[in-house]
This record gives sequence, C-alpha cells and structure tokens, in this order.
Amino acid sequence: MHDPKNKVLIEVIDVHKSFLGVKGREIKVLNGISFHVKKGEFVCLLGPTGCGKTTLLRIISGLERQDKGIVKVNVENRGGVGFMFQKPSLFPWRTVLKNVEFGLELKGVPKEQRKEIALKYLSLVGMEKFSENYPHELSGGMEKRVTLARSLATDPDVLLMDEPFVYLDAQTRNTLQEEIISIWEKTRKTVIFVTHSVDEAVFLADRVLLMTALPSTIKEEFPVTLKRPRDRTSPEFVEIRKEVLRSLRKEVEKASVI
Repeated sequence: MHDPKNKVLIEVIDVHKSFLGVKGREIKVLNGISFHVKKGEFVCLLGPTGCGKTTLLRIISGLERQDKGIVKVNVENRGGVGFMFQKPSLFPWRTVLKNVEFGLELKGVPKEQRKEIALKYLSLVGMEKFSENYPHELSGGMEKRVTLARSLATDPDVLLMDEPFVYLDAQTRNTLQEEIISIWEKTRKTVIFVTHSVDEAVFLADRVLLMTALPSTIKEEFPVTLKRPRDRTSPEFVEIRKEVLRSLRKEVEKASVI
C-alpha cells in the first residue's frame, strides 16, 4: 500500500529566475533549483544573504513566476498554501480575533464558525486571552504568535515561513522555535522555513537545504535525525551545526566577492 507519509507535496524542478538590475543588467538569481518536500516534513532553506531564498518561497506560493522550470504543489484544496512573512502585517484596525478570522472571511466561513476556529488557533499559540486586543498593544513576539494563528486558521496543507523570527530578541526567538515545533508536532503541517541562522535550521528541520551564492542552486542537503525536543548543547547537535556552518561559510565568502 502507498504510505501517505511519503506523499510528495511540493516538487521544484530545474527552476530559474532572473531580475533586471541597475542599467538593465540581468541578475541571475535562481539557477536550476530542484528539490522535493514530503507530506508532514519540516524543511529549512538556508543560504547567504541575497541568494534568492525569499524569491524561491514566493515562486512556490504562486506570488511570483519562474522564468523556467516546474513547480508542483500537490495540495488537495485550493488555497492550501499558507505564507507567513518576515513582518507580521496584521491589520491595525482589527482586533487579534478579527485578524485571525480574516482568511476565513474570505473563504465565506459563517461568523460563529469563524470565531470558533480563530479561538482554537489563538489557544494553540497561547494568545486566546488577548483576542480583543489590537496589534499596537502587542509585543513583537505576541504579534508573531497571532500571525502564525492566522496562517494556520485556514488549515493549509503547506505552510511557507519566510524568516518569521528574524527581528526578535534571542530569548523570544528560541521560545517561539520551541513553540512552532510543538505546534508542528500537533498539526503535522508540511513546512518550508527560510532562515539565515544555522542554529535555528538545525533545531527545527528534518532536512536543511543549503543554497549557494548567486546564481543559486541547492549545494547540499543535511538530514537532521536528532529526536525532538533537541538539545542545542549536545555533541550531536553541535557537530551537525559545525558541518552546516562550514559549508555555508564557503558560500558567504563567495557572495562577498561577487
């Protein structure tokens, strides 16, 4: 029998993308990117600054078109891809509850059902007590939690996360990393998570995909088979982090001389 856990939800095949830079000069960003993600996997994309990680995520989501190549997102329902951006982008005139309800409104979900679903996901991220607050009353970490609840409320098959914790202090960031893994273990969403942090990638991912400097390809794949919750101080964790960092450092050096 076919194992649904081995179902490939995302296929990226030989994807290329260029942009026009200053004076009309073409800048090749993605240069034959290929990988796949199975149902329920947590995959991190890691690479030097400006290597096209966000561009690749936007192509997978359908927000941008590739110049060449194929992207297959094998979700069962339309709108089955959620996107969590770097900045929270909450509507300042809507309460926390109404922000989380927004995607459900667009789908035509009845009012009472919307509220029930929104409260469920606010509870999941520990924000149900703040349902009637407005975004300006929240801390950065709280805004991230609400944004995550909004992303999950529409029940996407795939969740794309573009450096969602990048602007947070280290303590809040570590706490949210632990929470996102706890939520992932409960929901088993398929996640592609973009990060610049080797530590974050090794802590979160089943697999880390390392992208090269421009023009970018997938340089290397690092499986992370450590049991969760992961101990960042364990010899096994430290060794994987060193291995990934060693490979990343070479690409950062290349990027700095381009």
